[in-house]
Amino acid sequence: MEVLSWIRRILRGTQTDTTTAASVSHADPLDDTRDEPAYRARLAAVLSNHSGEAVASLRGLFDALPDKTTGIDVMVHPAQEPDGQFTVMVHLSGPDIYVLNKAVGPWRELFATRITAAGREPRVPMFDPFVTAFSVNDVIVDVAADWVETVWRDAGGGAVAVRASVLGDEGYGPTTPRRLPTKDGA
Repeated sequence: MEVLSWIRRILRGTQTDTTTAASVSHADPLDDTRDEPAYRARLAAVLSNHSGEAVASLRGLFDALPDKTTGIDVMVHPAQEPDGQFTVMVHLSGPDIYVLNKAVGPWRELFATRITAAGREPRVPMFDPFVTAFSVNDVIVDVAADWVETVWRDAGGGAVAVRASVLGDEGYGPTTPRRLPTKDGA
């Protein structure tokens, strides 16, 4: 438990990380918020700031899409503990999914939160998973799914000739799964 407390102090900027000798002071005003609408708005803004990169990744993925692909699932993977971290990753369907996904490997990750020596990147609000007043992972999946629909459209996903959807890992996100528009509604 002492290690967990130390990590929380590092992330909130109340202690110096002795391994880098740099003070980490990246506390977000919405850390540990119980205000769901404020969190939704902040998360949507963070995702919006990364839309250009996601659109470029999707365009690269569409250009490299193997012929044997039968479907595209954009999956929002919230952290196992609902602390605010998550990844948005593309998964292809079809014969030999390992080969399919490897072919588009450089473009599969649309968004990811990471803990670095400088703090968490990008700056999404963090939560104590035991005291939140709402389901953080449900909110992450629903907000990210809205964002995926936008970047999918901006990347030209409507021209893709296989079925596509956005969904939350482990059933998170009460508004998912959602179909993404594709050519002829494939």
